[in-house]
Amino acid sequence: MQLTYTLAREYDVVERAVVDIATVLPSAHIISALTPDEQVRAEGARLISPNVRLSVLNGCEGTECLLLLFAAIIAHRAAARDKAAALAAGFLLVYGINQMRIVTLFYVVRYRHDWFPILHGYIAPLFVTGVAAVFFYVWVAWVARRSSFSRNVS
Repeated sequence: MQLTYTLAREYDVVERAVVDIATVLPSAHIISALTPDEQVRAEGARLISPNVRLSVLNGCEGTECLLLLFAAIIAHRAAARDKAAALAAGFLLVYGINQMRIVTLFYVVRYRHDWFPILHGYIAPLFVTGVAAVFFYVWVAWVARRSSFSRNVS
């Protein structure tokens, strides 16, 4: 999956769709809703305001974590409907957490620029991955309980 995504990113339209449209544009809308005075706007892969210029590069859109979660879900022994539900819920969760990460980084650049390197490089990626791991663990436990319940009822 990672190789396919990496190859697809070579086409500018895929990269623009994932980074510019699906990641940066919603982040700009969230920031504008939270703090209209920031006057933030999305320009391609950048969030720009009078006080902040934040570039969202490849890898910042959360796809690596998402694909890792997808691979774990697909590889786990479970019914197809359970996998489909987990893939959909996992997508929404990782996407939402990553949007929260981008918005948080915008405010960190704005108000605590000295925190940016550690937050961007270590804390935020670990948080996104940790949330995905907890989601997977909870889903696996849920699938196991359902499976055990089904065997006991039969």
